[in-house]
Amino acid sequence: MKRGIFVVGAIVIIVFIGWAHFLAVAFAESPSSATVLNEKLSIYRDAQNRFEFSYPANFGIPTSDIRSDMPGGDSGEAFFFPQFSHGFRNGKVVLEGDVVVRSGRAWVSGALGGLYDPILVGGFISVFPPVLQKKLFELAENLTIPNFCNELSKAEHIAIDDPALADLSGERKQAVIELDQMRNLDPKVITCKIFGDTVVFDKQVLARFGKFSNIQHIYGAIRFMNGLFTSVQFIRITREPPSEKLLETMTKVVQSFKLL
Repeated sequence: MKRGIFVVGAIVIIVFIGWAHFLAVAFAESPSSATVLNEKLSIYRDAQNRFEFSYPANFGIPTSDIRSDMPGGDSGEAFFFPQFSHGFRNGKVVLEGDVVVRSGRAWVSGALGGLYDPILVGGFISVFPPVLQKKLFELAENLTIPNFCNELSKAEHIAIDDPALADLSGERKQAVIELDQMRNLDPKVITCKIFGDTVVFDKQVLARFGKFSNIQHIYGAIRFMNGLFTSVQFIRITREPPSEKLLETMTKVVQSFKLL
């Protein structure tokens, strides 16, 4: 029975890789195109009147998506911009690109491999017994302002031979390694700077799906906070590196976040 459950989890990962395979081809064939920015700002105010943030008006009016099924019972809310977030933008593929407000652990979509991506690790780890889930969470460093840049640079974020994981079968250990490496092969940090409570970064990685591979840039800003909301982040993935202006704009969005 346990093996059957693990196989189901593996199938989920294979389906994801199949979708990612398509994206790898699209990335490789997409022409370069710059993101157009302007200085006109709009303000998004939470429907429950809890918070607000400003954003470039030409990103489009954001729509929200509540994420209540994240690992460890953490929660979050993502805000999709119709002219900026994931999809085909000006003839190129864009991944991520939502503003995400989180409570609990500082999960970071895409930027540090699968172990820190709430969607990937949530689906993967659900096939493990609760005791092993807890051990994996403990071994993967909780992200903070002081350690973020260092963790960002790592190709591996967990010691698979740690005694705490001795009960894992060889098959499951390999699955954990592959999850950690997902969109995190040969990482090169182009920039990672701290401005008060905010980390701004651009990271180049090799994304490999079967025989297809391409270079991707994962970039944006994450602001660490205390209280009900523990982080607000704005992370995007494209084949092209971001301009300084784009990074500055994304940083201003997370820094504009305030409680009401």
